[in-house]
Amino acid sequence: MFVYQLKSLTIDEKKDAKFSCTWESKEKVTSVKWFYNKKEIKSSTTYKIINKESTAEMTVVNCLHEYSGEISVEITNRGGTSESSATLTVKSQIEHEEIERKKKTKHFSAKR
Repeated sequence: MFVYQLKSLTIDEKKDAKFSCTWESKEKVTSVKWFYNKKEIKSSTTYKIINKESTAEMTVVNCLHEYSGEISVEITNRGGTSESSATLTVKSQIEHEEIERKKKTKHFSAKR
């Protein structure tokens, strides 16, 4: 059913993470459900969900490091159920600063 599956994302803290998928189906899709670490989620201030006729989008707003985990979407019609999953990795500010420091150190060492 899926034409475009969810894709894993790695982002910095305080950024938004947008997941989307597209499907084709001869039968009308009767249900679209989103999950975070296997628990169903609904649209809220943290999760912005938009489900349309053949696409679904979910944005995790202002991500924190502890939001890292598995995101999945489940679509159902009379023919059955299909699922797509992806991983959200949120780099903490400390991790981001450490990576940047290593890049600068590597760049400095290469100039010598």
